[in-house]
Amino acid sequence: DSKKKSPSSTSSGETSDEAMSGDDRSVKVPKDLSSHPDYIVGDTVVFWDGFDLPVADSFNPYMVVWNLTKALATTKKLVGFLKLFYFCEDDLIKDDDMREAYDEARFFTETGYRGGYDPLCKYARTKSMIASALLWAGDARTCRVDEPANIVIVSDSVSDQPEFVNLLEALKQRNFNILLVQQHDEEKEKLYGIPTESFDWLWTSLLHGGTSQGVNRSDSSSTCGDGVPLSRKEDFYKEIEALDQAGEALDQDKEALESLTSVEVELYDPSKEVEAKIEALAKALFGAIELKDVEHGTSKAFKALFKKALAEEARVKKARAKKARAKKEAVKSLKEVARAKEIEARKAEARAKKALAKEKLLKILSM
Repeated sequence: DSKKKSPSSTSSGETSDEAMSGDDRSVKVPKDLSSHPDYIVGDTVVFWDGFDLPVADSFNPYMVVWNLTKALATTKKLVGFLKLFYFCEDDLIKDDDMREAYDEARFFTETGYRGGYDPLCKYARTKSMIASALLWAGDARTCRVDEPANIVIVSDSVSDQPEFVNLLEALKQRNFNILLVQQHDEEKEKLYGIPTESFDWLWTSLLHGGTSQGVNRSDSSSTCGDGVPLSRKEDFYKEIEALDQAGEALDQDKEALESLTSVEVELYDPSKEVEAKIEALAKALFGAIELKDVEHGTSKAFKALFKKALAEEARVKKARAKKARAKKEAVKSLKEVARAKEIEARKAEARAKKALAKEKLLKILSM
């Protein structure tokens, strides 16, 4: 018999009996997670600032989602259904076939955001990402009140804004596992107490799925610039299915999942105003908090954070309106001054003409 079975991981039978694809991309997670409390089973959503850490246009969305799923399972012990929202200026998707592939890979693009390192642009992008994360959290708590869930934020701007960090800490207190991926800064991690990883970790995860080994480059299929195979769609679904079964927490009904996806895609429409998102979040999340019977003090503190965010937004709008009015008044004043000078000049000219005419008349009369 020339066929060989894939090797078992340990004699105790704690890990999967077979490697799903025969290479280093197999997920080594325990079969029965009920006996491994260190593993956290729950849906995972990734909000990624494409300006802080851009990816090439030719990358494979299946491999990105799969390798990130694998890295979170193997290095962070976060197991579950994953979807990714990538915030960028121009859409990476060029045609319908490409759109279908991205949707199937659960990789969604959020377009229309301005790039660059201008503080206002960075603040607007980060604010929209945090608002989207809070909306997702409110929906998750409404649907699955007692289950843990995982939120990954890929941004180098969150830790610069205390109000954003406070919101993530509030989610952490409500059984959400938060992972912030940014330029590595140990001082920031100590200051805020939110688990962080570096961009280097994320990039390594995208290439190798959280393992120290490289991707099998002997694959004869076409590859993107870094050598990652593009034709892995079938393996991707097999391995995701195995991971979902290990977690025992996902709805396998295809129609329900498609319905949920369509609702969330509509929810994350970037054309909507951030204020509208926050208002919708307040209704959804506060209702979920009441259903869960969270301590009144915690709920009150969380509401205070939203009031502070809305008050700050109102203050900024008021300051902008005041500045616009001042500019308008200044322009109006300049126009009035110019008009007054013009009128005075005309009056002076009229007086000069009148004096000249009078002088001529007196000269004629004296002859």
